[in-house]
Parts: sequence; structure tokens; C-alpha cells
Amino acid sequence: MSRAVTVKPASFAGTVQAVPSKSDAHRALIAAALAGGECRLSDWGDSDDVRATLQALEALGLIRTRSGFSLSGGGSMRSDVTISCGQSGSTLRFLIPLTLVLGEGARFTGEGRLMQRPLSVYERLFARQGVDWRLKGDQLTVSGRLAAGRYELPGDVSSQFVTGLCFALPLLEKDSQIDFTSPLESGGYVGMTLETLRRFGIKIHERANGLDIPGGQRYHPAVYAIEGDWSYGAFWLAAGAMGGDVTVRGLKSPSRQGDSRVSAILQEMGATIAQSGDTVRACGNTLRGAEISLADVPDLAPVLAVAACAAHGRSRFTHARRLRIKESDRLAAIGRMVTDLGGRIELGEDEFIIEGVGRLKGGVVETQHDHRMAMAEAVAAGIAEGPVYLDDRDCVAKSAPPFWDHYKALGGRWDE
Repeated sequence: MSRAVTVKPASFAGTVQAVPSKSDAHRALIAAALAGGECRLSDWGDSDDVRATLQALEALGLIRTRSGFSLSGGGSMRSDVTISCGQSGSTLRFLIPLTLVLGEGARFTGEGRLMQRPLSVYERLFARQGVDWRLKGDQLTVSGRLAAGRYELPGDVSSQFVTGLCFALPLLEKDSQIDFTSPLESGGYVGMTLETLRRFGIKIHERANGLDIPGGQRYHPAVYAIEGDWSYGAFWLAAGAMGGDVTVRGLKSPSRQGDSRVSAILQEMGATIAQSGDTVRACGNTLRGAEISLADVPDLAPVLAVAACAAHGRSRFTHARRLRIKESDRLAAIGRMVTDLGGRIELGEDEFIIEGVGRLKGGVVETQHDHRMAMAEAVAAGIAEGPVYLDDRDCVAKSAPPFWDHYKALGGRWDE
């Protein structure tokens, strides 16, 4: 049962530790599970999404033993397995190809909007290889085997499809290729995948408009430190930029995480950003509107929309179409959030424009049970004249269970 919360106007100040990057943790856990030996990882956190991946790998039989943050992988994949993915798109899209390379498929179940989010890229690719694809309600069953060869897919869909293929195709005996039929978006996440694979002994060669994947490869054990999550740190850096003074520790720079761009974006909007090692401090008083492409940073859209409301002048966000296929229709949700809090926004098919006036009135908002919408709406209290009522405070556990503890530590206040 979801709990509602009313957050009060606040000024955010202080220091918090970034949660482990769930993007990095998903990748590290899968690579470690495929390695034939002990792998030592750093803390991978306790988000719902990462737990879904860990439990899926254990259910598949790939993880032989686990103690703390060390695990031994390389187990044999079990047949006739049902994998519960919760609401994790990464768990689902990363593991589907592996079950068709190491085994003959599996059943996947999902919650919320997971099975309504796009999967047709895989369905079309795999149909050419005779894979049986059956999606009924919240259950997907795939059966068959993938073969090495050429895989052609558009670059403007989720990069998770590319990552899923990159995990699986090196295990086939022959070479494969991935060709992009349109420019690759969210390329930073693909780069993160390739870097993780390299550290576990897998080589994939980048080229213009595609990837070359040698076959016959094997994963090797590694010691792997999971980065702090820039996607999460973005909420607090924005809170600092909107008149607060917030420091986030554990944010590696440079980083393969696309959302590390939040520092540059907030600086462009007029915030003062200072980074020393893995510690980033954000503060500011007056922000200005900016032109922001979401092509590589779609997850920043909710909190940057709040920052745009705090700014003076027009902010234009482009490449916004993919927001409609997130945990919620995030483009529509951003429109409602800004409007319901007293801001001004215009929505287009692939963009939105916010006329910032420096403050919001406060009001009643719907989270759509979307973790990033809930966190953005809570942070909006930093520029609100009145309380902000959220219908679901618990959905943040999908990516950041400590959010409300950090919220309180930085000066946030609420009534339940």
C-alpha cells in the first residue's frame, strides 16, 4: 500500500552520500554471475531494481555462492525458470538474450507498466531466428536459441536492448555485429556496458554506426567498485542549485554515466558547481533558462524540469519523446507536475518548454508511482511557497531507498 506525504517548503543544505549506481550495479552483477570464479564487488545497494536482477541471476542458477558483496558465478542455467523482474526494465531487457544463449529461454513476469514498455525490438530481431515470443498480460515467455550474426536495430530506442545483446553475443562461438539504423541515443549507457565487459575480460569493438562482437569469449572474475549514482545525485545537486547548498559524495568524475552531465547543465543554467575528487557541491540563487537535449540523459528530465521552473526565462527540452515509455508516461507526468504546482509548461511531441518565474505555488501532484517523478516533486518544495502533496512516497525504493532519510538530513520536512 502506497503512503502519501505532504512536504513543506524548505531550503536544502548539507552533505549526503550518493547511493550505488543501479545502472552500474546491474551490469556488474550480471558480468560477475557469468564469470567462472569469485568476484568481489563493492556495495550494490538495496534498490528494488538491483534486488530483482540479483534474485533473477540466483533463480537462473548462474550464481553458485554469495557472501556479502562477493559472489561466485559461472553456474549452469536452469531450465523452466520464471524470473520476477518487478518494475525493472534493465533486469528484463538485459536477461532475455542471455536465456536464449545459455539456455532455451525463460518466463519473465513484471509489475506496474513493465510489460507495456517497448519490447518489440527484441521480438522482431528474435522472430527471424525462430524464437517463440508470447506476451500475455504481465508474463512474457520466450523459447528458442539465438545464433551469431548481424543484429540490426534503431539507435533511438532504449540502450538496454543494445546492452542485453552485448552481454549474450560474445558467448556464441561465431562473431556477431550490431548495426544501428539511426543515430545512437543514450550512448553513455552503452559505453558503461562496454567498460564493464572489458573489466570482466570481454572485448567488443566500436565502429561508426555499430559494434563488432567477437565470438568464443568467456567472462573472467574481477574486483569491481560500483560507482555512486549520478542519476540520484542530480536531485540533490538541483536542490542546491535552486537556492540551497548541497554537497554529494561518491560521484566519480569523469564517469561513463550519462547523467554526470547534470553538473554541466546546472552550470549552464547559472548554478555554482564545484567538484573535488568524488565530491560535488552545488549552490546558487538565480538560475536562467537553457536549451537542454535529453537524447543522452532522459532520466534527468523530471528534476531539470523543476530547476527550469526555478529559473528565470524560457527553457526548452528536446528529444523528449522517449519519456513516454518510462515507468510512467513521464512526458505527460512532467506536464501535470509543473501545471499542478503553478508553473507554466507547453508540451510537444518531442519537446517541452517551461517558462520559469523563479518560484512555484505548491499543490497536489500525482507521482504516477514513478520513483523519479516522486523525488523531483519532493525536491520542488525547495522553490514552493506552499506545501506539496505526493500520493506515493514509497515508490522511491525502486532506485533510492535512503531518499527520505537524505531528505530529512538536508532540511526537508513533511507530514504523513
